[in-house]
Amino acid sequence: MQREPFYTKDLHFAAYLMLNGYEPEIRIPFSKARRAVFLYPETDFSTLRDLRTKFEGDKNLTVNLFDYVRAMRELGDRINYIKRETLKKEAGQNDHSEGVGM
Repeated sequence: MQREPFYTKDLHFAAYLMLNGYEPEIRIPFSKARRAVFLYPETDFSTLRDLRTKFEGDKNLTVNLFDYVRAMRELGDRINYIKRETLKKEAGQNDHSEGVGM
C-alpha cells in the first residue's frame, strides 16, 4: 500500500523545507493557476507532516532571513519559468492546430 506523496501550496512552507534540504517538484494545476503545488514524492510523509506542525505552531522557530528570502525567490523564479514554458507550449499547439484545417 503506497501513500499519497506529501504536497503543499504554501510558498513560505516550501521555502522552509528547502532550507532543511527538501527539494520540491513544482506543478502548476492548470495554465492560469494562481498557486503552484509543491510535491515531495520521495520523502517520508510523516517527517514532512511533523515539520509542517513545527513550522505552523512553533512561535520561537528561527531561520536565517537572508537564506529564507533567497529560497522564496528561487521557488518564485522556478514557478514563473514553468508558467512561461507552459504558455509557450500552449501557443505552439494553438498555432499548429490552426494550420491543420487549411
